[in-house]
Amino acid sequence: MFKKILPLLIILLVLLTSCNFLTGATITNQQDLAQDNLHLENLECSKIQNQQIRDSCVAELATTKQDLAVCDLIQDQKTKSYCQEQIAELTNDSDLCGQIDDRYWRDNCHFHLATTNNQDDLCHFIFTPEQKQTCFKEIAIATNNAELCEFLTLNNREACLSKIAHATLDIQYCQLLDNSINRDACRFKIAKLSGNSQPCELIGNDIIKQDCFAYFAEQSE
Repeated sequence: MFKKILPLLIILLVLLTSCNFLTGATITNQQDLAQDNLHLENLECSKIQNQQIRDSCVAELATTKQDLAVCDLIQDQKTKSYCQEQIAELTNDSDLCGQIDDRYWRDNCHFHLATTNNQDDLCHFIFTPEQKQTCFKEIAIATNNAELCEFLTLNNREACLSKIAHATLDIQYCQLLDNSINRDACRFKIAKLSGNSQPCELIGNDIIKQDCFAYFAEQSE
Protein backbone atom coordinates (compact mmCIF):
# COMPACT_ATOMS: atom_id res chain seq x y z
CA MET A 1 0.00 0.00 0.00
CA PHE A 2 2.80 2.39 0.95
CA LYS A 3 4.59 1.65 -2.29
CA LYS A 4 1.48 2.79 -4.24
CA ILE A 5 1.08 6.02 -2.23
CA LEU A 6 4.77 7.01 -2.32
CA PRO A 7 4.85 8.04 -6.00
CA LEU A 8 1.76 10.19 -5.46
CA LEU A 9 3.37 11.91 -2.49
CA ILE A 10 6.53 12.59 -4.49
CA ILE A 11 4.49 14.11 -7.37
CA LEU A 12 2.48 16.27 -4.95
CA LEU A 13 5.68 17.45 -3.26
CA VAL A 14 7.18 18.42 -6.62
CA LEU A 15 4.04 20.32 -7.58
CA LEU A 16 3.94 22.20 -4.29
CA THR A 17 7.62 23.06 -4.57
CA SER A 18 7.07 24.29 -8.14
CA CYS A 19 4.11 26.42 -7.08
CA ASN A 20 6.11 28.00 -4.29
CA PHE A 21 9.00 28.63 -6.63
CA LEU A 22 6.77 30.26 -9.29
CA THR A 23 4.93 32.33 -6.69
CA GLY A 24 8.23 33.54 -5.34
CA ALA A 25 9.42 34.45 -8.81
CA THR A 26 6.18 36.30 -9.53
CA ILE A 27 6.46 38.28 -6.32
CA THR A 28 10.06 39.11 -7.12
CA ASN A 29 9.15 40.21 -10.65
CA GLN A 30 6.34 42.39 -9.34
CA GLN A 31 8.67 43.99 -6.84
CA ASP A 32 11.29 44.61 -9.54
CA LEU A 33 8.65 46.10 -11.82
CA ALA A 34 7.38 48.40 -9.08
CA GLN A 35 10.94 49.49 -8.36
CA ASP A 36 11.59 50.11 -12.06
CA ASN A 37 8.44 52.22 -12.33
CA LEU A 38 9.58 54.26 -9.36
CA HIS A 39 12.92 54.87 -11.03
CA LEU A 40 11.04 55.78 -14.23
CA GLU A 41 9.03 58.44 -12.41
CA ASN A 42 12.26 59.94 -11.06
CA LEU A 43 14.05 59.54 -14.42
CA GLU A 44 16.71 57.37 -12.77
CA CYS A 45 17.16 55.42 -15.98
CA SER A 46 20.47 53.72 -15.16
CA LYS A 47 18.89 51.99 -12.14
CA ILE A 48 16.11 50.36 -14.17
CA GLN A 49 16.50 46.62 -14.85
CA ASN A 50 13.77 46.10 -17.47
CA GLN A 51 15.13 47.09 -20.88
CA GLN A 52 11.82 48.36 -22.28
CA ILE A 53 11.16 50.53 -19.25
CA ARG A 54 14.76 51.78 -19.32
CA ASP A 55 14.40 52.75 -23.00
CA SER A 56 11.17 54.61 -22.23
CA CYS A 57 12.91 56.39 -19.38
CA VAL A 58 15.82 57.45 -21.59
CA ALA A 59 13.38 58.76 -24.21
CA GLU A 60 11.61 60.82 -21.54
CA LEU A 61 14.94 62.07 -20.24
CA ALA A 62 16.04 63.07 -23.75
CA THR A 63 12.88 65.06 -24.43
CA THR A 64 13.07 66.71 -21.03
CA LYS A 65 16.62 67.85 -21.78
CA GLN A 66 15.91 68.31 -25.51
CA ASP A 67 19.16 66.45 -26.07
CA LEU A 68 19.28 64.35 -29.24
CA ALA A 69 22.47 62.57 -28.14
CA VAL A 70 20.60 60.94 -25.24
CA CYS A 71 18.36 59.13 -27.75
CA ASP A 72 21.44 57.18 -28.91
CA LEU A 73 21.45 55.36 -25.56
CA ILE A 74 18.16 53.65 -26.44
CA GLN A 75 18.46 50.05 -27.66
CA ASP A 76 15.01 49.51 -29.19
CA GLN A 77 14.97 51.07 -32.67
CA LYS A 78 11.33 52.19 -32.64
CA THR A 79 11.69 53.82 -29.24
CA LYS A 80 14.87 55.53 -30.41
CA SER A 81 13.08 56.81 -33.52
CA TYR A 82 10.19 58.07 -31.36
CA CYS A 83 12.74 59.88 -29.19
CA GLN A 84 14.35 61.54 -32.21
CA GLU A 85 10.95 62.56 -33.58
CA GLN A 86 10.03 64.19 -30.28
CA ILE A 87 13.28 66.16 -30.21
CA ALA A 88 12.68 67.31 -33.80
CA GLU A 89 9.22 68.57 -32.81
CA LEU A 90 10.42 70.28 -29.65
CA THR A 91 13.29 72.03 -31.43
CA ASN A 92 11.30 72.58 -34.64
CA ASP A 93 14.24 71.19 -36.61
CA SER A 94 13.11 69.44 -39.81
CA ASP A 95 16.69 68.36 -40.61
CA LEU A 96 16.45 65.84 -37.77
CA CYS A 97 13.58 64.03 -39.49
CA GLY A 98 15.91 62.64 -42.14
CA GLN A 99 18.05 60.99 -39.43
CA ILE A 100 15.17 58.81 -38.20
CA ASP A 101 15.42 55.18 -39.35
CA ASP A 102 11.87 54.05 -38.57
CA ARG A 103 9.61 55.05 -41.46
CA TYR A 104 6.50 55.60 -39.30
CA TRP A 105 8.21 58.11 -37.03
CA ARG A 106 10.11 59.70 -39.94
CA ASP A 107 6.82 60.30 -41.74
CA ASN A 108 5.23 61.70 -38.59
CA CYS A 109 8.20 64.01 -38.13
CA HIS A 110 7.95 65.44 -41.64
CA PHE A 111 4.15 65.70 -41.39
CA HIS A 112 4.15 67.52 -38.07
CA LEU A 113 6.83 70.04 -39.01
CA ALA A 114 5.33 70.58 -42.46
CA THR A 115 1.83 71.35 -41.17
CA THR A 116 3.06 73.29 -38.14
CA ASN A 117 5.21 75.60 -40.25
CA ASN A 118 3.21 75.42 -43.50
CA GLN A 119 6.28 74.03 -45.28
CA ASP A 120 4.80 72.09 -48.18
CA ASP A 121 8.25 71.00 -49.39
CA LEU A 122 8.45 68.63 -46.41
CA CYS A 123 5.30 66.82 -47.57
CA HIS A 124 7.32 65.35 -50.45
CA PHE A 125 9.44 63.37 -47.99
CA ILE A 126 6.42 61.51 -46.55
CA PHE A 127 6.30 57.90 -47.78
CA THR A 128 2.74 56.94 -46.77
CA PRO A 129 0.40 58.13 -49.59
CA GLU A 130 -2.58 59.00 -47.36
CA GLN A 131 -0.47 61.02 -44.95
CA LYS A 132 1.27 62.80 -47.83
CA GLN A 133 -2.14 63.75 -49.28
CA THR A 134 -3.33 65.06 -45.92
CA CYS A 135 -0.13 67.06 -45.57
CA PHE A 136 -0.60 68.90 -48.88
CA LYS A 137 -4.33 69.37 -48.26
CA GLU A 138 -3.93 70.87 -44.78
CA ILE A 139 -1.27 73.32 -45.92
CA ALA A 140 -3.20 74.23 -49.09
CA ILE A 141 -6.30 75.13 -47.07
CA ALA A 142 -4.32 76.85 -44.28
CA THR A 143 -2.49 79.07 -46.77
CA ASN A 144 -5.17 79.26 -49.51
CA ASN A 145 -2.59 77.92 -51.94
CA ALA A 146 -4.58 76.31 -54.76
CA GLU A 147 -1.43 75.02 -56.45
CA LEU A 148 -0.99 72.46 -53.66
CA CYS A 149 -4.42 71.00 -54.45
CA GLU A 150 -2.87 69.64 -57.65
CA PHE A 151 -0.93 67.06 -55.62
CA LEU A 152 -4.21 65.48 -54.48
CA THR A 153 -6.42 62.76 -55.91
CA LEU A 154 -9.45 63.95 -57.89
CA ASN A 155 -12.01 63.98 -55.05
CA ASN A 156 -9.59 65.56 -52.60
CA ARG A 157 -8.56 68.11 -55.23
CA GLU A 158 -12.17 69.18 -55.79
CA ALA A 159 -12.79 69.55 -52.05
CA CYS A 160 -9.51 71.44 -51.62
CA LEU A 161 -10.26 73.96 -54.37
CA SER A 162 -13.82 74.44 -53.16
CA LYS A 163 -12.68 75.26 -49.63
CA ILE A 164 -10.15 77.78 -50.90
CA ALA A 165 -12.78 79.36 -53.16
CA HIS A 166 -15.18 79.70 -50.23
CA ALA A 167 -12.48 81.05 -47.92
CA THR A 168 -11.27 83.68 -50.39
CA LEU A 169 -14.64 84.34 -52.07
CA ASP A 170 -12.71 84.08 -55.33
CA ILE A 171 -14.90 82.58 -58.03
CA GLN A 172 -11.87 81.91 -60.23
CA TYR A 173 -11.06 78.88 -58.08
CA CYS A 174 -14.48 77.46 -58.94
CA GLN A 175 -13.46 77.51 -62.59
CA LEU A 176 -10.65 75.06 -61.80
CA LEU A 177 -13.06 72.35 -60.66
CA ASP A 178 -13.39 69.43 -63.10
CA ASN A 179 -16.96 68.48 -62.23
CA SER A 180 -19.56 70.90 -63.65
CA ILE A 181 -21.97 70.35 -60.74
CA ASN A 182 -19.17 71.08 -58.29
CA ARG A 183 -18.34 74.29 -60.22
CA ASP A 184 -21.94 75.49 -60.05
CA ALA A 185 -22.29 74.52 -56.39
CA CYS A 186 -19.10 76.47 -55.70
CA ARG A 187 -20.48 79.57 -57.44
CA PHE A 188 -23.76 79.29 -55.52
CA LYS A 189 -21.90 79.03 -52.22
CA ILE A 190 -19.76 82.09 -52.99
CA ALA A 191 -22.87 84.02 -53.93
CA LYS A 192 -24.42 83.22 -50.56
CA LEU A 193 -21.25 83.86 -48.57
CA SER A 194 -20.59 87.18 -50.27
CA GLY A 195 -24.24 88.30 -50.30
CA ASN A 196 -23.85 89.04 -54.01
CA SER A 197 -26.18 87.49 -56.59
CA GLN A 198 -23.82 88.13 -59.51
CA PRO A 199 -22.21 84.64 -59.38
CA CYS A 200 -25.70 83.18 -60.00
CA GLU A 201 -25.41 84.39 -63.59
CA LEU A 202 -22.39 82.13 -64.16
CA ILE A 203 -24.15 78.95 -63.03
CA GLY A 204 -24.75 76.57 -65.93
CA ASN A 205 -27.09 74.09 -64.28
CA ASP A 206 -30.67 75.42 -64.53
CA ILE A 207 -31.84 73.96 -61.22
CA ILE A 208 -28.87 75.31 -59.24
CA LYS A 209 -29.19 78.69 -60.97
CA GLN A 210 -32.89 78.91 -60.05
CA ASP A 211 -32.08 77.97 -56.47
CA CYS A 212 -29.42 80.69 -56.40
CA PHE A 213 -31.77 83.44 -57.59
CA ALA A 214 -34.57 82.10 -55.37
CA TYR A 215 -32.25 82.39 -52.36
CA PHE A 216 -31.66 86.11 -52.99
CA ALA A 217 -35.33 86.68 -53.73
CA GLU A 218 -36.16 85.29 -50.29
CA GLN A 219 -33.45 87.46 -48.70
CA SER A 220 -35.02 90.61 -50.18
CA GLU A 221 -38.53 89.87 -48.94
